[in-house]
Amino acid sequence: MKYLTLINYFLIIILTVTIVPFSTLSLREIDFLSSTFNDVKGAVIPAKVFNAILKRRANKINEFKEINNLSSKELIFCDFLRDSLDSMQVLVNSSSRSVQIVVRSNLVYSYKDIVASFYSVFNNERTSSVDYAPVVRRATSPIDYEPPSNFCGCYPLENRSPEMKIVYPKSKMLMLIDEYKSDFDLYVDYKTDQKPYLSSFIEQLETLKLQISNATELDNDLDEYNRKKANLEAFKVINTQFEFIVEMFLYQTTRIKSNLDSNSFRFSH
Repeated sequence: MKYLTLINYFLIIILTVTIVPFSTLSLREIDFLSSTFNDVKGAVIPAKVFNAILKRRANKINEFKEINNLSSKELIFCDFLRDSLDSMQVLVNSSSRSVQIVVRSNLVYSYKDIVASFYSVFNNERTSSVDYAPVVRRATSPIDYEPPSNFCGCYPLENRSPEMKIVYPKSKMLMLIDEYKSDFDLYVDYKTDQKPYLSSFIEQLETLKLQISNATELDNDLDEYNRKKANLEAFKVINTQFEFIVEMFLYQTTRIKSNLDSNSFRFSH
Protein backbone atom coordinates (compact mmCIF):
# COMPACT_ATOMS: atom_id res chain seq x y z
CA MET A 1 0.00 0.00 0.00
CA LYS A 2 1.42 3.36 -1.04
CA TYR A 3 2.13 6.08 1.47
CA LEU A 4 -0.59 8.43 0.15
CA THR A 5 -3.14 5.63 0.29
CA LEU A 6 -2.23 5.00 3.91
CA ILE A 7 -2.51 8.69 4.68
CA ASN A 8 -6.00 8.78 3.14
CA TYR A 9 -6.94 5.75 5.24
CA PHE A 10 -5.74 7.39 8.43
CA LEU A 11 -7.50 10.64 7.53
CA ILE A 12 -10.75 8.66 7.36
CA ILE A 13 -10.02 7.38 10.87
CA ILE A 14 -9.43 10.91 12.13
CA LEU A 15 -12.62 12.21 10.52
CA THR A 16 -14.55 9.30 11.99
CA VAL A 17 -13.18 10.06 15.44
CA THR A 18 -14.14 13.70 14.96
CA ILE A 19 -17.71 12.80 14.01
CA VAL A 20 -18.01 10.35 16.87
CA PRO A 21 -17.87 12.53 20.00
CA PHE A 22 -14.69 10.91 21.35
CA SER A 23 -12.55 13.99 20.88
CA THR A 24 -15.10 16.01 22.86
CA LEU A 25 -13.94 14.16 25.96
CA SER A 26 -11.90 16.29 28.30
CA LEU A 27 -8.15 15.83 28.16
CA ARG A 28 -6.72 15.90 31.66
CA GLU A 29 -3.68 17.99 30.68
CA ILE A 30 -5.76 20.65 28.90
CA ASP A 31 -8.29 20.90 31.72
CA PHE A 32 -5.64 21.15 34.39
CA LEU A 33 -3.26 23.60 32.73
CA SER A 34 -6.07 25.85 31.53
CA SER A 35 -7.32 26.04 35.11
CA THR A 36 -3.94 27.39 36.22
CA PHE A 37 -4.05 30.18 33.61
CA ASN A 38 -7.78 30.90 33.78
CA ASP A 39 -8.49 34.64 33.42
CA VAL A 40 -11.25 37.09 32.47
CA LYS A 41 -11.41 35.59 28.97
CA GLY A 42 -12.07 32.15 30.39
CA ALA A 43 -9.97 29.02 29.93
CA VAL A 44 -6.72 29.85 28.14
CA ILE A 45 -3.24 28.40 27.75
CA PRO A 46 -0.21 30.55 26.83
CA ALA A 47 1.19 29.76 23.39
CA LYS A 48 4.56 28.81 24.89
CA VAL A 49 2.91 26.28 27.21
CA PHE A 50 0.64 24.88 24.47
CA ASN A 51 3.68 24.45 22.25
CA ALA A 52 5.34 22.48 25.05
CA ILE A 53 2.22 20.28 25.28
CA LEU A 54 2.47 19.54 21.55
CA LYS A 55 6.17 18.70 21.86
CA ARG A 56 5.49 16.47 24.88
CA ARG A 57 2.82 14.56 22.95
CA ALA A 58 5.13 14.07 19.97
CA ASN A 59 7.77 12.67 22.33
CA LYS A 60 5.20 10.27 23.80
CA ILE A 61 4.37 8.99 20.32
CA ASN A 62 8.06 8.51 19.55
CA GLU A 63 8.49 6.61 22.82
CA PHE A 64 5.46 4.45 21.99
CA LYS A 65 7.05 3.58 18.65
CA GLU A 66 10.32 2.58 20.31
CA ILE A 67 8.90 0.26 22.98
CA ASN A 68 6.28 -1.48 20.84
CA ASN A 69 6.58 -3.87 17.94
CA LEU A 70 4.48 -1.96 15.41
CA SER A 71 3.57 -2.90 11.87
CA SER A 72 4.72 -0.75 8.96
CA LYS A 73 1.24 0.76 8.66
CA GLU A 74 1.17 1.60 12.36
CA LEU A 75 4.59 3.20 12.15
CA ILE A 76 3.44 5.38 9.25
CA PHE A 77 0.36 6.35 11.22
CA CYS A 78 2.48 7.38 14.22
CA ASP A 79 4.70 9.43 11.93
CA PHE A 80 1.61 11.05 10.44
CA LEU A 81 0.34 12.08 13.87
CA ARG A 82 3.78 13.34 14.89
CA ASP A 83 4.05 15.37 11.68
CA SER A 84 0.62 16.85 12.40
CA LEU A 85 1.82 17.89 15.85
CA ASP A 86 4.97 19.38 14.32
CA SER A 87 2.82 21.42 11.91
CA MET A 88 0.78 22.72 14.81
CA GLN A 89 3.99 23.73 16.58
CA VAL A 90 5.05 25.73 13.53
CA LEU A 91 1.70 27.52 13.61
CA VAL A 92 2.01 28.31 17.31
CA ASN A 93 5.65 29.37 17.00
CA SER A 94 4.72 31.84 14.26
CA SER A 95 2.71 33.80 16.82
CA SER A 96 3.91 36.02 19.63
CA ARG A 97 5.26 34.14 22.65
CA SER A 98 2.83 36.12 24.82
CA VAL A 99 -0.26 35.05 22.85
CA GLN A 100 -2.84 32.93 24.67
CA ILE A 101 -4.64 29.95 23.18
CA VAL A 102 -8.36 29.87 23.94
CA VAL A 103 -9.23 26.33 25.03
CA ARG A 104 -12.53 26.37 23.13
CA SER A 105 -10.76 26.92 19.81
CA ASN A 106 -10.28 24.86 16.68
CA LEU A 107 -6.58 24.63 17.40
CA VAL A 108 -7.15 22.86 20.72
CA TYR A 109 -9.94 20.73 19.26
CA SER A 110 -7.54 19.66 16.50
CA TYR A 111 -5.05 18.59 19.14
CA LYS A 112 -7.76 16.61 20.93
CA ASP A 113 -8.62 14.93 17.62
CA ILE A 114 -5.01 13.83 17.17
CA VAL A 115 -4.93 12.28 20.65
CA ALA A 116 -8.33 10.65 20.11
CA SER A 117 -7.15 9.23 16.77
CA PHE A 118 -4.14 7.67 18.47
CA TYR A 119 -6.33 5.86 20.99
CA SER A 120 -8.78 4.89 18.28
CA VAL A 121 -6.04 2.93 16.50
CA PHE A 122 -4.15 1.70 19.57
CA ASN A 123 -6.60 0.30 22.08
CA ASN A 124 -6.18 0.05 25.83
CA GLU A 125 -4.54 -3.35 25.59
CA ARG A 126 -1.54 -1.71 23.94
CA THR A 127 -1.59 1.64 25.66
CA SER A 128 -1.74 2.70 29.26
CA SER A 129 -2.35 6.32 30.16
CA VAL A 130 -4.32 8.75 32.30
CA ASP A 131 -5.05 11.18 29.45
CA TYR A 132 -8.79 11.01 30.06
CA ALA A 133 -8.68 10.74 33.85
CA PRO A 134 -10.86 13.33 35.61
CA VAL A 135 -8.77 16.32 36.56
CA VAL A 136 -8.12 17.28 40.17
CA ARG A 137 -9.71 20.67 40.74
CA ARG A 138 -9.31 23.23 43.49
CA ALA A 139 -12.31 23.84 45.73
CA THR A 140 -13.98 27.20 45.13
CA SER A 141 -14.84 27.81 48.78
CA PRO A 142 -12.18 28.77 51.37
CA ILE A 143 -9.62 25.98 51.55
CA ASP A 144 -9.59 25.93 55.37
CA TYR A 145 -13.25 24.97 55.46
CA GLU A 146 -13.53 22.72 52.42
CA PRO A 147 -14.01 18.98 53.05
CA PRO A 148 -12.02 16.51 50.94
CA SER A 149 -12.95 17.05 47.30
CA ASN A 150 -14.06 14.48 44.80
CA PHE A 151 -10.64 13.08 43.83
CA CYS A 152 -10.86 11.78 40.28
CA GLY A 153 -14.44 10.70 40.91
CA CYS A 154 -13.36 8.42 43.71
CA TYR A 155 -15.65 9.90 46.36
CA PRO A 156 -19.34 9.44 45.51
CA LEU A 157 -21.06 12.80 45.93
CA GLU A 158 -23.59 11.31 48.33
CA ASN A 159 -20.90 9.71 50.47
CA ARG A 160 -17.44 11.19 50.92
CA SER A 161 -16.40 8.66 53.55
CA PRO A 162 -12.76 7.50 53.08
CA GLU A 163 -13.97 3.94 53.57
CA MET A 164 -15.86 4.26 50.27
CA LYS A 165 -12.87 5.59 48.37
CA ILE A 166 -11.75 3.69 45.28
CA VAL A 167 -7.97 3.57 45.03
CA TYR A 168 -6.01 3.70 41.78
CA PRO A 169 -3.63 0.77 41.27
CA LYS A 170 0.06 1.46 41.70
CA SER A 171 0.80 1.77 37.96
CA LYS A 172 -1.98 4.31 37.40
CA MET A 173 -1.05 6.28 40.49
CA LEU A 174 2.55 6.55 39.33
CA MET A 175 1.38 7.70 35.91
CA LEU A 176 -0.84 10.35 37.47
CA ILE A 177 2.04 11.65 39.57
CA ASP A 178 4.37 11.77 36.56
CA GLU A 179 1.79 13.57 34.43
CA TYR A 180 0.97 16.18 37.06
CA LYS A 181 4.66 16.66 37.78
CA SER A 182 5.20 17.32 34.08
CA ASP A 183 2.32 19.82 34.13
CA PHE A 184 3.82 21.52 37.18
CA ASP A 185 7.12 21.79 35.32
CA LEU A 186 5.43 23.40 32.30
CA TYR A 187 3.75 25.97 34.51
CA VAL A 188 6.90 26.75 36.50
CA ASP A 189 8.99 27.05 33.32
CA TYR A 190 6.53 29.69 32.13
CA LYS A 191 6.02 31.43 35.48
CA THR A 192 9.68 31.58 36.44
CA ASP A 193 9.02 34.23 39.06
CA GLN A 194 6.98 31.66 41.03
CA LYS A 195 9.59 28.92 40.79
CA PRO A 196 11.15 29.39 44.26
CA TYR A 197 7.88 28.50 45.94
CA LEU A 198 6.21 26.17 43.43
CA SER A 199 9.27 23.94 43.10
CA SER A 200 8.43 22.54 46.51
CA PHE A 201 5.27 20.96 45.08
CA ILE A 202 7.32 19.19 42.42
CA GLU A 203 9.60 17.86 45.14
CA GLN A 204 6.56 16.66 47.12
CA LEU A 205 5.37 14.62 44.13
CA GLU A 206 8.80 12.99 43.90
CA THR A 207 8.60 12.17 47.61
CA LEU A 208 5.17 10.67 47.07
CA LYS A 209 6.60 8.31 44.45
CA LEU A 210 9.07 7.06 47.03
CA GLN A 211 6.23 6.55 49.49
CA ILE A 212 4.42 4.42 46.92
CA SER A 213 7.51 2.26 46.54
CA ASN A 214 7.69 1.85 50.31
CA ALA A 215 3.96 1.16 50.59
CA THR A 216 4.20 -1.84 48.29
CA GLU A 217 6.78 -3.36 50.62
CA LEU A 218 4.78 -2.93 53.82
CA ASP A 219 4.66 -5.63 56.44
CA ASN A 220 6.06 -8.55 54.49
CA ASP A 221 5.72 -10.69 57.61
CA LEU A 222 1.92 -10.31 57.62
CA ASP A 223 -0.35 -12.91 56.10
CA GLU A 224 -1.70 -12.21 52.62
CA TYR A 225 -5.04 -10.78 53.77
CA ASN A 226 -3.56 -8.32 56.26
CA ARG A 227 -0.78 -7.38 53.87
CA LYS A 228 -3.29 -6.47 51.15
CA LYS A 229 -5.36 -4.54 53.67
CA ALA A 230 -2.30 -2.62 54.89
CA ASN A 231 -1.30 -1.76 51.33
CA LEU A 232 -4.83 -0.63 50.49
CA GLU A 233 -4.99 1.67 53.50
CA ALA A 234 -1.55 3.05 52.64
CA PHE A 235 -2.68 3.86 49.12
CA LYS A 236 -5.76 5.62 50.45
CA VAL A 237 -3.44 7.91 52.39
CA ILE A 238 -1.21 8.38 49.33
CA ASN A 239 -4.22 9.27 47.17
CA THR A 240 -5.29 11.88 49.69
CA GLN A 241 -1.77 13.32 49.86
CA PHE A 242 -1.60 13.48 46.08
CA GLU A 243 -4.92 15.30 45.85
CA PHE A 244 -3.85 17.77 48.53
CA ILE A 245 -0.56 18.58 46.74
CA VAL A 246 -2.37 19.28 43.46
CA GLU A 247 -5.07 21.36 45.14
CA MET A 248 -2.49 23.42 47.03
CA PHE A 249 -0.56 23.99 43.80
CA LEU A 250 -3.74 25.31 42.17
CA TYR A 251 -4.52 27.39 45.22
CA GLN A 252 -1.11 29.03 45.06
CA THR A 253 -1.29 29.75 41.32
CA THR A 254 -4.68 31.43 41.64
CA ARG A 255 -3.51 33.66 44.48
CA ILE A 256 -0.95 35.41 42.31
CA LYS A 257 -2.27 37.83 39.71
CA SER A 258 -1.67 36.73 36.14
CA ASN A 259 0.52 38.93 33.92
CA LEU A 260 -0.55 37.25 30.69
CA ASP A 261 -0.84 39.35 27.57
CA SER A 262 -4.42 40.33 26.69
CA ASN A 263 -4.04 39.01 23.13
CA SER A 264 -5.31 35.52 22.39
CA PHE A 265 -5.88 33.08 19.60
CA ARG A 266 -9.58 33.03 18.81
CA PHE A 267 -10.89 30.62 16.22
CA SER A 268 -14.48 30.13 15.11
CA HIS A 269 -16.10 27.12 16.78
